[in-house]
Amino acid sequence: MKEKPNWRQLYIKILESGPDRSEYEYAAELIEAGYARGHILPNYQGIGGKILSLEWLGPTTHGREYADSLRDQLARQTWSHRARLFGVWLVGVGTPVALQWLANL
Repeated sequence: MKEKPNWRQLYIKILESGPDRSEYEYAAELIEAGYARGHILPNYQGIGGKILSLEWLGPTTHGREYADSLRDQLARQTWSHRARLFGVWLVGVGTPVALQWLANL
């Protein structure tokens, strides 16, 4: 079963390829924050959602940078990144211990 994407993944997807109808609220957040260009027509009658229409004009320069930073945040959450950090920590801790042990030989 495919896992539901988190908000970071949704923002990246929207900034890269535009929103689907089900993602209009997220796209509106990006437009209002200045990460994308577009126009939002709210649904004042409240039928069928909060947004009646959305014209997506694409991401701004800040939006592309924001997508890159979100991608970096997601990469830092992977197990391989955490294992690499643990390896660096282990080498940092182990080097002085190994040097001390070698000096005592």
